[in-house]
This record gives sequence, structure tokens and C-alpha cells, in this order.
Amino acid sequence: MIDIVVPNGNEKELLETALKLGYSGLCFAYSKPTDAPAKCYSALLNKTGKADLILFEGSSIGKQCDAVFDLEKSDKRDILQRHSGLNHVLAKEAFDKRKIICFNFSSLLGGRKEIIMGRMMQNIKLCQKYKTQMAIASFARYPQELRNPSDIESLFRLLGMKNPKKALNAVEERVLLNIKKRKGIVLKEGIERV
Repeated sequence: MIDIVVPNGNEKELLETALKLGYSGLCFAYSKPTDAPAKCYSALLNKTGKADLILFEGSSIGKQCDAVFDLEKSDKRDILQRHSGLNHVLAKEAFDKRKIICFNFSSLLGGRKEIIMGRMMQNIKLCQKYKTQMAIASFARYPQELRNPSDIESLFRLLGMKNPKKALNAVEERVLLNIKKRKGIVLKEGIERV
């Protein structure tokens, strides 16, 4: 199981804590690929110079990316409807384009957590209705923000996710698929070179 974190020169500390919590590796998220340090620590992946996972913040489902996150962080007030960043059209488009809707656990650690939780619940329902792939990641900036995967699984089960364990493994599956594509092992979806 791989988690996504946002390091700030503390890659080694994040990795050590993640391994103690039961993760097999980390996916380091940087604003640009050039932000990655020359010596990048990883328990699972080697530094290849190419991104193993491309993330976009907000509802950028149409862009060339693997996953979108932080859909729920709109500043609009939820009066008559929730501004969750996802609707039935975007959920269907994400399914059609094989995009992952990624839920940011760290967004629940700050203020406005009751609003974010409600928006996450709505987005989970939409993703399940349209069979859109979901992922859960901590997006931790510091080691103390990392959580045990079973605790995260329990929370998202309470939020209405039917299979949070699958969502916790979605990042690793996509990263490994992208590596196989880059190496030429996966030719097209469902077709692999043996």
C-alpha cells in the first residue's frame, strides 16, 4: 500500500514513519517534477526522472492526469446545495477517462472538517453510483500527519465508502500500471506483453 505525501525536505522522516505504520512505500507529490531532490528516498519505487503518478488539484478531470484531489475545498458556502466539486457529469467523465478521484485525509485535520466530511460523503455516493475509481491518501506534510491505514479505512467506511481498502490500494495499482506502461509491458488497457 502506497500513500501520497507532500514533502518539504523531510522525505526520509516521512518514509520512516510510513513504513512503521504499515505502508510499503510513498508517492512524493511535488508541484513540478524538478522540485524533487536529487536523492529521493523510496521503499518501493526508483527515481526514474519521470512522474509515476500525475495529480491535479481541483476538478481538472479533462487534463492529462491520473488523479484529481481536493475537489471538496471550495470556498463557496453550502446553503441550498453542497459545493463538493463533483457532479454526475464529472463523475461519469472521470469513469470514462479512467481518472481516479482521490480523497485527501489531511483536509479533515484542519478547520471546516464537518463541511469537508459532508462534501466527501456526497462525492463518495457519486463515485459509487457511476463506478468511478476512488483513492484515499493522507497528503501529509509532516510525519505526525500520517495515520494507520486501518484507521483511515474505518473513517471512510463511516463516510459511506463500500470498499475503502480498495481505495487505499488504488494509488499503488495506478503507479505500478504507469511503470509497466513506461517499460512497454502494458500495450493497451487489458493487453500486456509477457
